[in-house]
Amino acid sequence: MSYKLKLLQIADTTNIKIVSPSDVHNIMKNESMVDRECFWAFHLNSVGVVIDKELVSMGTLTSSMASPPEIFKKAIINSTAGIILVHNHPSGDCQPSNVDKETLNNLLLCSIILSVPIYDFIVIARNGYYSFRSEDLDEREDAAQHIIDGLLDSLKGDGNYAHKRLHKKRGTT
Repeated sequence: MSYKLKLLQIADTTNIKIVSPSDVHNIMKNESMVDRECFWAFHLNSVGVVIDKELVSMGTLTSSMASPPEIFKKAIINSTAGIILVHNHPSGDCQPSNVDKETLNNLLLCSIILSVPIYDFIVIARNGYYSFRSEDLDEREDAAQHIIDGLLDSLKGDGNYAHKRLHKKRGTT
């Protein structure tokens, strides 16, 4: 058995430049009609041209699992400058669910750690779209950065952070 290791992959661009959420919605018109929830990632180069449009996961009528490793793997392999995430709602309602919001918050943490920016997270449906960038993505990014900064600050100091946390939780010193 033999294996090949591909060390360098150069992705061709599509010549499709995304400058607004409506561009994504127009590109994804057919996908907005899909009968089950799916999750896509647009991989963009440094000038906003699509390198790749990836179907990350296909779910059921009411849910789609999209884990950070699945989402960021190809972005890292492609040396993507940033990603736009797209998720459909077969119900036709493009308002994000609480699960969508929680998923985005978790992905923003990963995005900061991996230095792969999330330019937008768009929920598409037959009746339109919802862009987190147009609504509150900046505030969510700031909150995620604050969490990361807090974690990094807590790891600095005397190197005994875990020990202190354990005793604080137990109420001992």
